[in-house]
Parts: sequence; C-alpha cells; structure tokens
Amino acid sequence: MTNMEDLQEHEQALGDTELDLAVKLDADERLERLAKWDQAQGLIKNLDTAFKTQKADHDKQKADLKANADKALDAAKSGEEYRPVKCQLIGDFNTGTVMPYRLDTGEPITAHRRIMTDAERQQQLNLADNGAQSSQDDDDDDQAGGDTDPAQADDSGAQGELLNTDDDGLE
Repeated sequence: MTNMEDLQEHEQALGDTELDLAVKLDADERLERLAKWDQAQGLIKNLDTAFKTQKADHDKQKADLKANADKALDAAKSGEEYRPVKCQLIGDFNTGTVMPYRLDTGEPITAHRRIMTDAERQQQLNLADNGAQSSQDDDDDDQAGGDTDPAQADDSGAQGELLNTDDDGLE
C-alpha cells in the first residue's frame, strides 16, 4: 500500500480497487491448482461424452422423423402404403406350397407363396391318419350294425372346401 506521505502535492488517493495481477504461488498452492486443472479436465471429458451421446440421440431422432416424413410423402404420392393386413394361409398338399390370401379382399398374395414347412406337411399326415382311423371306426360301426352319422361322413369334404380358392375368395 502506498504511504500517504509519499504522495505529491498534485496526487490524491481516490479509493481502493482490485486488479488481477501475477502473484507467485507457493508449492501447496501449485498442487492445489494442478488438482483443479485435473478436475476440470475430467468435467470437460464428461461434457464431451454427454454432448456426443445427445448428438447421437438427436441425429437418430432426426433420421427417424425424416424417414417417417418421407414415408408419408411417398404414400400421399402413390396413393398406397404398406401396413399389416390379416391373411389366411392355405396349404396345397399336392404342390407342397402355402399361399396367403387376404382376409379383407380374398386376393391371393402370390409374391408370398412359399414351400411348406416340415410341420405343415406333418399336418397332412395327421389328417390322413385321422381319416384312416375314422374309416376303421366306420368299418367297426358297420360290422356292429351301427348307423353312420351323416355329419361325420361330411367332415372329410370340409378340408377340400378350405383349399378351393377358385371362386371369390375366403368366406
């Protein structure tokens, strides 16, 4: 601090202030500043990581919104869009193929015709086994003198109707 006695006649103290000036640090202060620097570097790294994560989330959300907007525009232009439609799968055991039919229009979806799976082929064997068993039961009934139920006799044709898709579609 300046000694007031050293002031010249034309000088006068106007007040006190603080200025940022270089000050020599002792060893403990230097270690303290180094610890602050290290802590700040960790916080900066965390901010960078958070920013990258937020940017990635932002970019993904933006891409999703753009894709949805493009999809809506394409639908508006073309007059159609893809969405789930309930279909029934019809197996043709003669050709070993499965054809889906739209339930809303009865239209066959030929682009999705496919080969039967082993499990689907097994259904034919199960139907044949059940039919053979039913025939055996009918033979037993005939030998015993029992009457055949007309509803049971007509059951074998129901599967044939299900496979018949030549007319206007499924009912």
